[in-house]
Amino acid sequence: MTKLSYFRNLAILLAITLSSCASHSTIGIPAGEEFVLGEGEKSSFRAELKNLSSTTLNVRTIDKITGEQTQGFGLAGKGQTQLRAGRRETVLLSNPTTRAVKVRAKLSKSVEGMRYQQMPETTLSNDSPTKTSLVSGKLLQKDSLLADIDLLERALTEIHPGIYRYNSPESMNREFDCLRAQVYEGMTEAEFMKILAQSIKKIRCGHTYLNPWNMNADLRDRLFGGRIYFPLGFSILNGQFIVTHNASEATGIRAGAAIASINGVSAATILDSLSTIAKVDGNNNSPIPNYLSVSNFDARHWNAFDLYFPLFFPMEDTAFKVTYQNLGEQSTQSVTLKALKKEEREAIMNKRYLDSRPEGSSWSLNLSNPDLAVMRLGTFAIWKWEDFDHTEWFQEAFDTIQQLGIPNLAIDIRGNGGGLSEPRDELISYLIRDKLDCSGASKSLIRTTKVDAAFIPHAKSWNQIIFEGLPPQFYTRYDDTFFELKEEAGCQDIIPKDNRFEGRAFILGGPGNVSATFTLLQKARHYGFATFVGQESGGNQQGINGGEYLFFYLPHSQMEVDIPLKYFAPPGERPDAGVAPEVEITLTQEDIAQGQDPCMDYILEAIK
Repeated sequence: MTKLSYFRNLAILLAITLSSCASHSTIGIPAGEEFVLGEGEKSSFRAELKNLSSTTLNVRTIDKITGEQTQGFGLAGKGQTQLRAGRRETVLLSNPTTRAVKVRAKLSKSVEGMRYQQMPETTLSNDSPTKTSLVSGKLLQKDSLLADIDLLERALTEIHPGIYRYNSPESMNREFDCLRAQVYEGMTEAEFMKILAQSIKKIRCGHTYLNPWNMNADLRDRLFGGRIYFPLGFSILNGQFIVTHNASEATGIRAGAAIASINGVSAATILDSLSTIAKVDGNNNSPIPNYLSVSNFDARHWNAFDLYFPLFFPMEDTAFKVTYQNLGEQSTQSVTLKALKKEEREAIMNKRYLDSRPEGSSWSLNLSNPDLAVMRLGTFAIWKWEDFDHTEWFQEAFDTIQQLGIPNLAIDIRGNGGGLSEPRDELISYLIRDKLDCSGASKSLIRTTKVDAAFIPHAKSWNQIIFEGLPPQFYTRYDDTFFELKEEAGCQDIIPKDNRFEGRAFILGGPGNVSATFTLLQKARHYGFATFVGQESGGNQQGINGGEYLFFYLPHSQMEVDIPLKYFAPPGERPDAGVAPEVEITLTQEDIAQGQDPCMDYILEAIK
């Protein structure tokens, strides 16, 4: 670098102020040089970058301690991206061309450590090509995206019952302004989906998200129909990605192995980045590791990791470069694994593992132990199950348990993300001894009794009454914000069954329990009809949103957002947390490696 360029770059650095979403700063990067950002920073930060030139720049992050690259991709001319740098990462913006370029940047905070340096081993070219990501989709027009954001903001602020529970109106206004500021002409569907999901996460409602089941089918196939699926199942424990299942050709990767990196990106960085879209209720972050694990291999299911990993870390080919360490081994291994289609992964998992289908695909009752009946209820989202009557299933199950005289019952709902309240209440009716009435139940509150006509062309719902208008006899004014649903539109008393279970009951649960299974655990703890064994649940004791929904479709991008209509407000003050177990048991890496189930082991020991 010449002395003249040094002083020129120093002047640029002195002029840069990168501290808030509303401010933009332009960085000039000379040919063959790179801009170093965050070298002296000791905490994580987000950087929103827009390439103002017509040529491709290289963006990468390196580990401050090891010097290894942790993220890397090309930022196309006029393109824009959002990058999250961990506390151990330095960001490098490299210009491998023969012309000076400019980048507009916004940071989430003031960042220490900025300078220029010569690119190492640079070969200058008039245009630095980059491969196209496998997951990108169509290009979208900026004005159309801004119109979608405006429509979504209006719908959420007018309808959503919890939008201001954990945010002020001012902070949500700033969030939507930040979202608009990230939109640019020619943005891809994949990039818009990523930043939209990050913004919606800020509401902190586990029932408000971009729902892949409800997404426009053509859009979903365009983005996620290819060979992009990770061939390893894993659980996230204490920040580590621990292998549970292997559908790859690399037989040396064993259950219990820790994944250190994928495509050159550290597991810690992946977790940190994908956490920005993970669904939570309030400030209960316990569900995040479970939500981002790859645990369901049914091709009808959508794992969040499968959707968002290629959006945050664009894939250039149908392969994953994985670094891992088997439990008990000293060395780390590296291997390239073929990416799969969803159907391919399902077929391999079903062939290799008897337990590859998670509990969410069926209900079962194991009566092999004369002292313990094990009832597995993988989901309460049973509305699409053909020829299935949950009332008949429970009646037959409890009749059989009673006839066999089995004294103990374990109800396994781990991984059950909820669904209908009817199977929850039917189950409770076999466990209680006294009626549970609605007097101490949560209040059902709604923001609107009729959806604005402007939203109707873009919305669907299970119940058309919200478009026609709720009859006045169903609700009363609660306060300036909410209407309260009356009893005939709210909960129903739960009456104990004649053949109720009289023995000792346990419920196995954890962070995957949200919605109807969160409230099941909440009632179990409050009324004492079963002992909760496991880990803190998802959901939030300050109340959750759900019950009825608008499935809201943005007209230009075709993105769909689930918007819940009801807030189940608990009586009195409650903590901003999930439901804590009476017996806390944590799964370990060793448990996975050895195929152990410590929760079930505890119950078997407790009933001796």
